[in-house]
Amino acid sequence: MFCPLASGSSGNAVFIRGSHHALLFDVGISYKSLLKKCREVEIDPHEISGVCISHEHADHVRGLESFIKKHPVPVFCNRETAKVLLKILPERPSFRLFQTGERFYFHEFEILPFRVQHDTVDPVMFTVKVLERKIGICTDLGLVSSTVEMHLEKCDILYIEANHEEERVMSCSRPAAYKQRVLGRYGHLSNTASGQLIATLTHASLEKIILAHLSEECNDPLLAKEVVIRELEKNGVFSPRIPIEVASRTEVTPPTNLSIIPTGIKGL
Repeated sequence: MFCPLASGSSGNAVFIRGSHHALLFDVGISYKSLLKKCREVEIDPHEISGVCISHEHADHVRGLESFIKKHPVPVFCNRETAKVLLKILPERPSFRLFQTGERFYFHEFEILPFRVQHDTVDPVMFTVKVLERKIGICTDLGLVSSTVEMHLEKCDILYIEANHEEERVMSCSRPAAYKQRVLGRYGHLSNTASGQLIATLTHASLEKIILAHLSEECNDPLLAKEVVIRELEKNGVFSPRIPIEVASRTEVTPPTNLSIIPTGIKGL
Protein backbone atom coordinates (compact mmCIF):
# COMPACT_ATOMS: atom_id res chain seq x y z
CA MET A 1 0.00 0.00 0.00
CA PHE A 2 1.14 3.52 -0.84
CA CYS A 3 -0.83 6.13 1.07
CA PRO A 4 -0.17 9.86 1.62
CA LEU A 5 -1.62 10.57 5.05
CA ALA A 6 -1.01 14.33 4.86
CA SER A 7 0.46 16.64 2.24
CA GLY A 8 1.21 20.35 2.44
CA SER A 9 2.74 23.04 4.61
CA SER A 10 0.49 22.02 7.53
CA GLY A 11 2.11 18.58 7.62
CA ASN A 12 3.47 15.73 5.52
CA ALA A 13 3.46 11.98 6.06
CA VAL A 14 3.54 9.13 3.54
CA PHE A 15 2.91 5.48 4.47
CA ILE A 16 4.24 2.56 2.44
CA ARG A 17 3.49 -1.06 3.29
CA GLY A 18 5.50 -3.88 1.74
CA SER A 19 5.00 -7.61 2.03
CA HIS A 20 5.75 -7.83 5.78
CA HIS A 21 6.78 -4.38 6.99
CA ALA A 22 5.84 -0.71 6.63
CA LEU A 23 7.64 2.65 6.63
CA LEU A 24 6.69 6.26 7.21
CA PHE A 25 8.31 8.95 5.11
CA ASP A 26 8.26 12.10 7.28
CA VAL A 27 6.02 12.67 10.29
CA GLY A 28 4.87 16.25 10.03
CA ILE A 29 1.53 15.79 11.79
CA SER A 30 0.65 15.21 15.45
CA TYR A 31 0.47 11.68 16.81
CA LYS A 32 -3.26 12.14 17.49
CA SER A 33 -3.85 13.13 13.86
CA LEU A 34 -1.67 10.29 12.63
CA LEU A 35 -3.67 7.74 14.64
CA LYS A 36 -6.94 9.10 13.29
CA LYS A 37 -5.74 8.91 9.70
CA CYS A 38 -4.30 5.44 10.16
CA ARG A 39 -7.64 4.16 11.49
CA GLU A 40 -9.42 5.53 8.42
CA VAL A 41 -7.41 3.26 6.10
CA GLU A 42 -6.94 0.32 8.49
CA ILE A 43 -3.27 0.94 9.24
CA ASP A 44 -1.93 -0.30 12.57
CA PRO A 45 0.82 2.14 13.68
CA HIS A 46 2.58 -0.81 15.35
CA GLU A 47 3.30 -2.28 11.92
CA ILE A 48 5.51 0.74 11.07
CA SER A 49 9.10 -0.52 11.27
CA GLY A 50 10.94 2.74 10.61
CA VAL A 51 10.71 6.42 9.71
CA CYS A 52 12.62 8.12 6.89
CA ILE A 53 13.15 11.86 7.30
CA SER A 54 13.73 14.05 4.26
CA HIS A 55 14.68 17.29 6.06
CA GLU A 56 14.15 19.16 9.30
CA HIS A 57 11.33 21.60 8.46
CA ALA A 58 8.48 21.40 10.96
CA ASP A 59 5.93 20.23 8.41
CA HIS A 60 8.06 17.08 8.00
CA VAL A 61 9.13 16.36 11.59
CA ARG A 62 6.48 17.97 13.82
CA GLY A 63 5.15 14.61 15.02
CA LEU A 64 8.44 12.69 15.13
CA GLU A 65 9.08 13.09 18.87
CA SER A 66 5.63 11.80 19.85
CA PHE A 67 5.73 8.97 17.35
CA ILE A 68 9.08 7.52 18.43
CA LYS A 69 8.09 7.77 22.09
CA LYS A 70 5.16 5.47 21.35
CA HIS A 71 6.98 3.44 18.70
CA PRO A 72 10.78 3.40 19.23
CA VAL A 73 11.65 2.47 15.65
CA PRO A 74 14.78 3.44 13.69
CA VAL A 75 14.89 6.96 12.25
CA PHE A 76 16.65 7.10 8.89
CA CYS A 77 18.21 10.41 7.85
CA ASN A 78 21.56 11.85 6.80
CA ARG A 79 24.16 13.13 9.25
CA GLU A 80 23.45 16.86 8.84
CA THR A 81 19.72 16.41 9.36
CA ALA A 82 20.40 14.24 12.41
CA LYS A 83 22.51 17.03 13.93
CA VAL A 84 19.57 19.42 13.67
CA LEU A 85 17.10 16.86 15.03
CA LEU A 86 19.31 16.33 18.07
CA LYS A 87 18.84 20.02 18.91
CA ILE A 88 15.07 19.78 18.47
CA LEU A 89 14.26 16.47 20.15
CA PRO A 90 14.63 16.07 23.94
CA GLU A 91 15.70 12.43 23.58
CA ARG A 92 18.09 10.94 21.03
CA PRO A 93 16.26 8.78 18.48
CA SER A 94 17.64 5.47 17.28
CA PHE A 95 19.29 6.97 14.22
CA ARG A 96 20.27 4.92 11.18
CA LEU A 97 22.33 7.35 9.13
CA PHE A 98 22.37 7.13 5.36
CA GLN A 99 24.61 8.81 2.82
CA THR A 100 22.80 11.15 0.46
CA GLY A 101 22.91 9.62 -3.02
CA GLU A 102 23.61 6.07 -1.81
CA ARG A 103 20.90 3.40 -1.68
CA PHE A 104 20.28 1.38 1.46
CA TYR A 105 18.12 -1.60 2.35
CA PHE A 106 15.70 -2.17 5.21
CA HIS A 107 13.67 -5.37 5.29
CA GLU A 108 12.06 -5.65 1.84
CA PHE A 109 12.60 -1.98 0.97
CA GLU A 110 15.33 -0.58 -1.27
CA ILE A 111 15.57 3.16 -0.58
CA LEU A 112 17.61 5.77 -2.39
CA PRO A 113 17.78 9.26 -0.84
CA PHE A 114 18.76 11.87 -3.43
CA ARG A 115 19.65 15.53 -3.00
CA VAL A 116 17.16 18.29 -3.82
CA GLN A 117 17.44 22.09 -3.75
CA HIS A 118 15.64 23.38 -0.66
CA ASP A 119 16.45 25.76 2.18
CA THR A 120 17.55 23.22 4.79
CA VAL A 121 20.92 21.76 5.81
CA ASP A 122 20.96 18.67 3.55
CA PRO A 123 17.52 18.00 2.06
CA VAL A 124 16.72 14.76 0.26
CA MET A 125 13.80 13.05 -1.38
CA PHE A 126 13.42 9.35 -2.03
CA THR A 127 12.84 6.56 -4.46
CA VAL A 128 11.57 3.34 -2.91
CA LYS A 129 11.54 -0.10 -4.52
CA VAL A 130 9.14 -2.60 -2.96
CA LEU A 131 6.78 -5.30 -4.26
CA GLU A 132 8.23 -4.91 -7.77
CA ARG A 133 7.32 -1.21 -7.82
CA LYS A 134 9.52 1.86 -7.93
CA ILE A 135 7.94 4.82 -6.14
CA GLY A 136 9.27 8.36 -6.48
CA ILE A 137 8.61 10.76 -3.57
CA CYS A 138 9.71 14.26 -4.53
CA THR A 139 8.42 17.44 -2.89
CA ASP A 140 10.09 20.54 -1.42
CA LEU A 141 12.41 21.51 -4.23
CA GLY A 142 12.91 24.86 -5.85
CA LEU A 143 14.15 23.56 -9.17
CA VAL A 144 14.56 20.32 -11.08
CA SER A 145 18.17 19.20 -11.37
CA SER A 146 19.58 16.47 -13.57
CA THR A 147 20.04 14.46 -10.35
CA VAL A 148 16.31 14.65 -9.66
CA GLU A 149 15.42 13.62 -13.20
CA MET A 150 17.88 10.74 -13.18
CA HIS A 151 16.66 9.22 -9.92
CA LEU A 152 12.97 9.53 -10.80
CA GLU A 153 13.33 7.68 -14.11
CA LYS A 154 11.18 4.57 -14.61
CA CYS A 155 9.02 5.06 -11.52
CA ASP A 156 5.73 3.16 -11.42
CA ILE A 157 4.18 5.72 -9.06
CA LEU A 158 5.18 9.39 -8.98
CA TYR A 159 4.38 11.54 -5.94
CA ILE A 160 5.50 14.96 -7.18
CA GLU A 161 5.22 18.47 -5.81
CA ALA A 162 2.93 20.95 -7.57
CA ASN A 163 3.06 23.64 -4.92
CA HIS A 164 1.84 26.85 -6.49
CA GLU A 165 0.79 28.89 -9.48
CA GLU A 166 3.37 31.65 -9.90
CA GLU A 167 0.82 34.41 -10.64
CA ARG A 168 -1.03 33.59 -7.42
CA VAL A 169 2.17 33.82 -5.41
CA MET A 170 2.97 37.23 -6.86
CA SER A 171 -0.53 38.56 -6.22
CA CYS A 172 -1.04 37.13 -2.71
CA SER A 173 -0.79 39.29 0.41
CA ARG A 174 2.28 37.52 1.82
CA PRO A 175 5.52 39.48 2.41
CA ALA A 176 8.06 39.86 -0.38
CA ALA A 177 10.48 37.56 1.46
CA TYR A 178 7.92 34.74 1.36
CA LYS A 179 7.38 35.23 -2.37
CA GLN A 180 11.11 35.26 -3.07
CA ARG A 181 11.60 32.07 -1.08
CA VAL A 182 8.75 30.12 -2.68
CA LEU A 183 9.68 31.17 -6.22
CA GLY A 184 13.44 30.82 -5.69
CA ARG A 185 15.78 27.93 -6.44
CA TYR A 186 15.54 26.71 -2.81
CA GLY A 187 11.77 27.01 -2.51
CA HIS A 188 8.98 24.98 -4.05
CA LEU A 189 8.01 23.63 -7.47
CA SER A 190 5.29 25.40 -9.46
CA ASN A 191 2.49 23.65 -11.31
CA THR A 192 4.18 24.34 -14.64
CA ALA A 193 7.57 23.08 -13.49
CA SER A 194 5.89 20.00 -12.03
CA GLY A 195 4.18 19.27 -15.34
CA GLN A 196 7.44 19.72 -17.23
CA LEU A 197 9.21 17.32 -14.88
CA ILE A 198 6.47 14.72 -15.14
CA ALA A 199 6.56 15.03 -18.94
CA THR A 200 10.21 13.91 -18.93
CA LEU A 201 9.36 10.95 -16.66
CA THR A 202 6.31 9.53 -18.43
CA HIS A 203 6.78 6.00 -19.78
CA ALA A 204 4.70 2.98 -20.77
CA SER A 205 4.63 1.37 -17.31
CA LEU A 206 3.80 4.48 -15.29
CA GLU A 207 0.74 3.59 -13.21
CA LYS A 208 -0.19 6.74 -11.32
CA ILE A 209 0.78 10.38 -10.80
CA ILE A 210 -0.05 12.08 -7.49
CA LEU A 211 0.42 15.85 -7.21
CA ALA A 212 1.58 16.81 -3.74
CA HIS A 213 2.36 19.64 -1.31
CA LEU A 214 -0.15 22.09 -2.83
CA SER A 215 -0.21 25.58 -1.34
CA GLU A 216 -3.54 26.35 0.30
CA GLU A 217 -3.35 30.04 -0.62
CA CYS A 218 -1.55 29.98 -3.99
CA ASN A 219 -2.97 26.88 -5.64
CA ASP A 220 -5.98 24.61 -5.83
CA PRO A 221 -6.37 20.96 -6.87
CA LEU A 222 -8.28 21.59 -10.10
CA LEU A 223 -5.82 24.23 -11.26
CA ALA A 224 -2.78 22.09 -10.44
CA LYS A 225 -4.15 19.13 -12.36
CA GLU A 226 -5.21 21.33 -15.29
CA VAL A 227 -1.75 22.93 -15.62
CA VAL A 228 0.07 19.59 -15.35
CA ILE A 229 -2.15 18.02 -18.01
CA ARG A 230 -1.55 21.04 -20.23
CA GLU A 231 2.22 20.55 -19.94
CA LEU A 232 1.89 16.84 -20.68
CA GLU A 233 -0.22 17.57 -23.76
CA LYS A 234 2.24 20.24 -24.88
CA ASN A 235 5.00 17.62 -24.74
CA GLY A 236 2.87 14.96 -26.44
CA VAL A 237 2.92 12.53 -23.49
CA PHE A 238 -0.50 12.91 -21.88
CA SER A 239 -2.34 9.60 -21.56
CA PRO A 240 -5.86 9.22 -20.10
CA ARG A 241 -4.71 5.74 -19.09
CA ILE A 242 -2.51 7.19 -16.33
CA PRO A 243 -4.54 8.51 -13.40
CA ILE A 244 -3.53 11.95 -12.11
CA GLU A 245 -4.62 12.52 -8.52
CA VAL A 246 -4.04 15.30 -6.02
CA ALA A 247 -2.90 14.56 -2.48
CA SER A 248 -5.12 16.16 0.13
CA ARG A 249 -3.81 18.61 2.71
CA THR A 250 -6.32 17.57 5.39
CA GLU A 251 -7.68 14.15 4.46
CA VAL A 252 -6.08 10.79 3.78
CA THR A 253 -5.42 10.40 0.06
CA PRO A 254 -6.98 7.12 -1.17
CA PRO A 255 -4.39 4.32 -0.93
CA THR A 256 -2.76 2.70 -3.93
CA ASN A 257 -2.58 -1.08 -3.83
CA LEU A 258 0.96 -2.41 -4.33
CA SER A 259 0.12 -6.09 -4.66
CA ILE A 260 2.44 -7.69 -7.19
CA ILE A 261 1.28 -7.40 -10.80
CA PRO A 262 1.78 -10.58 -12.85
CA THR A 263 4.49 -10.37 -15.52
CA GLY A 264 3.14 -9.03 -18.80
CA ILE A 265 0.30 -6.99 -17.31
CA LYS A 266 2.14 -3.75 -16.57
CA GLY A 267 2.04 -1.15 -19.30
CA LEU A 268 -1.14 -2.41 -20.94
